[in-house]
Amino acid sequence: MRLSHADVIRGANFILVMFKLESEVLSELGLTGFKGGSAAMNSIYRSILARSLMTGVASLAFMMMGATGVRAEIVTVQGDNGANGMDGVPPDGAGQPGGDGETVNASAGSPNPYTAPLNQATATGGNGGAGGNGADGGNGGNGGGANTTAATAIISGSAEADANSSAGDGGLGGGGNVDGNGGAGGAAIATSAARNAHGGPVASNATAAGGAGVTRENSL
Repeated sequence: MRLSHADVIRGANFILVMFKLESEVLSELGLTGFKGGSAAMNSIYRSILARSLMTGVASLAFMMMGATGVRAEIVTVQGDNGANGMDGVPPDGAGQPGGDGETVNASAGSPNPYTAPLNQATATGGNGGAGGNGADGGNGGNGGGANTTAATAIISGSAEADANSSAGDGGLGGGGNVDGNGGAGGAAIATSAARNAHGGPVASNATAAGGAGVTRENSL
């Protein structure tokens, strides 16, 4: 991370203030008229400056750590659709079944201290493939499932965790003397948790939508 001009100025001012405070303490102790020679006084000032510089560097490092720890974690996963079944070879070939949609998982954040104040996970399962046509229709593939987990844990301020799952729909059954069955919709699970150590406002949202089963009759 690159420090801004304001960050550098704050760090420099912090060092100067620390040096000024140390100098004022020496004045109050009556050490400004110390007769031990310039070498001894230079040693004292070097010690004060070294301590102030180390304190300033630590302050800048803390600011850098804080700036890099506030980015949201947003995860989105899309499952692949199942392949369509091949049509049967005439005159008596049956249609082949469609492939199942892909089941996917998405996870953002962690319930353990400490994470970004906003974490979101979204997963969408793939749709089942359509069954092939033939003397008998092939069955449609099942929809893929979707599982999401989102968690946020912070020390102070507002916190939000959003988990959204949408399962895939089943594939259409193939047509034939006997139509193939439509595939079943996938299952969806969503879990979210948000925590603030100082009791600030939090939002925890979880939404899960299962996929729809499909039959040839209700899709034509």
